[in-house]
Amino acid sequence: TNGIVTQTTNNIEVSTVAPGLLTLNGEGLAAAEVVQVSGGGTQTVQQVYTTNSSNAIVANPIAIGTGGASTYLVLFGTGIGPGGTALTSVTINGVATTVVYAGSAGADTGLDQVNVLLPAKLVGSGNVNVQLTVEGLNANPVQVTIQ
Repeated sequence: TNGIVTQTTNNIEVSTVAPGLLTLNGEGLAAAEVVQVSGGGTQTVQQVYTTNSSNAIVANPIAIGTGGASTYLVLFGTGIGPGGTALTSVTINGVATTVVYAGSAGADTGLDQVNVLLPAKLVGSGNVNVQLTVEGLNANPVQVTIQ
């Protein structure tokens, strides 16, 4: 009620999370980064997709574990943070991965990130589907390319 109109029945869903992943083209290409961490701790960051001189989106294939490095996929989205790392899972091409962080991406309010250790068994997979699940709720699936 607002003093003039009274609404007698209205159904709403209240949830602690509502996971959604950001895409580059609205059709599933992941807005994500890859972080390679060398054995010595040096980090190299690469975008998963970029644009070429014609502004077309092109894949930067992910090279997993080259030279003994650990490879992490960093996904960006929203509605993820409250679930936390313990209640978040990611499968890539049906392969379960290790989620090492799920929460706020930092200074940008409402922007969350999920850091996933990529297993060596995905090497050579090509274009793959990534499925994020938080507290049992699936986010929109996204795609990356694995070398």
